[in-house]
Amino acid sequence: MNYKKTVLVTIFSLLGVSTHAASLEEKPKIQIAIALDASNSMDGLLHQAKTQLWRIVNELRYASKFGNQPTLEVALYEYGKTTLPAAEGFLRQIRPMSRDLDLLSENLFSLSTRGGEEYAGWVIRNATQDLVWDTRPESFRAIYIAGNESFDQGPVSFRDAIGEARKQDIIVNTIYAGHRESGVLEHWDEGAIIGLGAFMNIDPNHRRRIIPTPYDDDVKRINSEINDTYIPYGAEGQAAKRRQEEQDANAGDFIYDRGASKSSGYYSNESWDLVDAVEQKRVDLETLDLSILPEELRKLERARLKDFVAQMKQKRQDLMAAMNTASSQREQFIDTNQPADQVDTLDKVLIESLHEQLKFRGFSIEKK
Repeated sequence: MNYKKTVLVTIFSLLGVSTHAASLEEKPKIQIAIALDASNSMDGLLHQAKTQLWRIVNELRYASKFGNQPTLEVALYEYGKTTLPAAEGFLRQIRPMSRDLDLLSENLFSLSTRGGEEYAGWVIRNATQDLVWDTRPESFRAIYIAGNESFDQGPVSFRDAIGEARKQDIIVNTIYAGHRESGVLEHWDEGAIIGLGAFMNIDPNHRRRIIPTPYDDDVKRINSEINDTYIPYGAEGQAAKRRQEEQDANAGDFIYDRGASKSSGYYSNESWDLVDAVEQKRVDLETLDLSILPEELRKLERARLKDFVAQMKQKRQDLMAAMNTASSQREQFIDTNQPADQVDTLDKVLIESLHEQLKFRGFSIEKK
C-alpha cells in the first residue's frame, strides 16, 4: 500500500468510514436527471444525446469515493413538446432514476421533436419532487436541463423551482443549445447561478467526426464476445437480451464508445442477466426456479449450473480487461489525431462539468 493510500485509510478509519469493497446499497451514488428540450429545432440536441451517452458513461468510470466506484443512476425527461399535455407542463418523465443503461438508450432513441412551450421551471420542479433522490451526503445529485428559448416561460418560476432543488442539495446545470450570449439574455446563466451549477452552451448541430483507428476491429469483436457471456433469466430476460443487441445496432458508428462502456463498471444488468444477478446476490443458484432460465439450461444439475455461471463470469472479466486495453489504445490514438479546433457538444460540456463538480464533492477522478 502506498503512502498516500495508507494516510487516506487511516483518516477514514478515524472518521468511522469503511474502506472495504462496498455493496450497491453502501456505495455513494451519482444521480443525474437529464431534461431535454424536444421542441422544434432541437433534433441536433437529441442526436447528440443519443450518440454521446456512452462516451459520458465511459468518462465517469474514472470516478471513485472512499476507494469504491459509485453507483450511477440516470433519469430522463423530455419537455417543450406540443404532443404532451398542456395541463402537465408539456413535459414527460421518460425514465425514473435507474441503472439500466440499455433501457435509457432505448428511451433516447424513441425521442422526436415537435414544437411546443418550453417550461424549464416546471420540469425542474417535477424532477426535484418526483424522483427518488439519495439523501446521503456522500452521494452526488444533479439536474442537467438542455434546450433553448427563454428560461422563464410557464407558470412555474424557475427561481422557485431551483430553490427547492437546492434545499435537497441538488445541483442544477443549464445547457443552452445556441450562442452563449443568447443564453445569457434568456436567463439560462441565472438558472445555473441559483442552482450552484454550470452554465454551458453547445452547438447542437455539430456532428462528431469518427476517427478510424487500428483498434476498431478489436473493440467491435470484444464487444460481441462480451454479449455472448450474458445469460437471460426471468420474464424480461429474453426481451432485455434483444434490447442489448438493438442498442448495439442503434449505436452505429459510436459502437466503440458503447463497447467500452460494458467494461466501465456501470453497465450492470442484474435484473435480467444471471451472471450479474449472482454477483450482486440478487439470485441464489441453490434456490433459483430453473424454469425461468433459457431452455438449454433448465435441465442442468445445480452444480453444473454454478460452474457454467462461474465460467461466464470469468470469461466476461477477461474480456472486460481486454476491452479496457483496446479502448485505452483507441482513445490515445484519437487524442493524438484529434483536430485542434474542438467544438463544444453535449458530451464535452457534460463530462467537463461532472468531473469538476464531482471533485468538489469529494470524488476522485483519476485516469489510469
